[in-house]
Amino acid sequence: MTLPQFLIAAPAAKRIRNHDCWVFRDELLRGDDEALPPGEPVEIVDRQGAFLAYAFYNPRSHIVLRITGLAQESPPDRRWLEQRLRAAIARREALRDTTAKRLVFSEADGVPGLIVDQYAEYLVVQVRSAGIDRLRAEVIEILQALLQPKGILERSDKEFREEEGLPPATQVLAGTVPARIRIEEDGLQFWVDPYEGQKTGFYLDQRDTRRCVRERIRPGERVLEVAVGPGVTTVEIARRVGSSTKVHGLDLSPGMLDRARARLRSERIDHVDLREGDARRLPFPDKSFDVLYNSYMLDLIPLAELSPVLAEFRRVLTPGGRLALVNLSKRDEQDRTWLERLYSALPTRAVPFLLGGCRPVVMDRLVRNAGFDVGTREYLAWPIPSEIVVARRG
Repeated sequence: MTLPQFLIAAPAAKRIRNHDCWVFRDELLRGDDEALPPGEPVEIVDRQGAFLAYAFYNPRSHIVLRITGLAQESPPDRRWLEQRLRAAIARREALRDTTAKRLVFSEADGVPGLIVDQYAEYLVVQVRSAGIDRLRAEVIEILQALLQPKGILERSDKEFREEEGLPPATQVLAGTVPARIRIEEDGLQFWVDPYEGQKTGFYLDQRDTRRCVRERIRPGERVLEVAVGPGVTTVEIARRVGSSTKVHGLDLSPGMLDRARARLRSERIDHVDLREGDARRLPFPDKSFDVLYNSYMLDLIPLAELSPVLAEFRRVLTPGGRLALVNLSKRDEQDRTWLERLYSALPTRAVPFLLGGCRPVVMDRLVRNAGFDVGTREYLAWPIPSEIVVARRG
């Protein structure tokens, strides 16, 4: 296969050799044909003309080149695609006790711009790059051959495709896909809305945080969840404390609260009080709760507001009450995994796009300074570097 060649800047070439996944527009020095249509496969070379990698080219995107592989014998064709999909699916076979899992995770599996999530006997795909958009028919054919799903739904939302110059798409690509799918996780059941739910219908990447809830919340405890989002963890908390104890939830977004209430109704849970409110001014008396749970919020708010928010968390907890936090985090350089180092090494302009506007925070220091005694810390290096911190009010 003879492909157009593109020359990139030396710093970008160094990153690619170290398995970085993207080349930005201002790092592209020269190309055989810069008028190529979006999604065309190309070959990347260094200043000496030596092969560096294959990539999908998109002149419309700020990420002009998405790396597909460093092996010169494996251009991004159908054979390459099938090999990558087979390998990704095989890696997820070790995930047990669930009927919902992410089978293909974009760049992490060497298939830039493709997400494939499995919900029971159905698949939901997101096509986030022009290169995979060109191979859409091949993707569906290979997935059908490998997995024989009852149906495949595409949920390619605007927020991901706009950067690639592609229109959003929600459509059934094969078979039929119902409006609701029942899944199981660690012996518990959940309803998934593949057409309208967050992400592809469920927060698959928060399986560990849901386990955190089960392990750290006891029946009968008074629990407040701040930033309930679509209510997935709220369901877990409500089941854990039992129907005789009211659970309280707070979120700034009326839309998220509507989603959470709908999820609770679908799970036949009626002992949760959800209300709209601001984490900086919690509408509850002092010492009201035994446990306060909050996930992926502190990494979104301005740094100056972190201490006031944690002070409010402390105010509403009973003496000895527990604070459970899950957020993007970072730790000392010597302790970081390769993925954490990759995030740290990315150009600043890439981080908001990659992490959805979030930025890592040093949880341990913040929590201690707010008057808590940190009990346990657990790092989750995959899919994004996060940390679970459990602390007691001092």
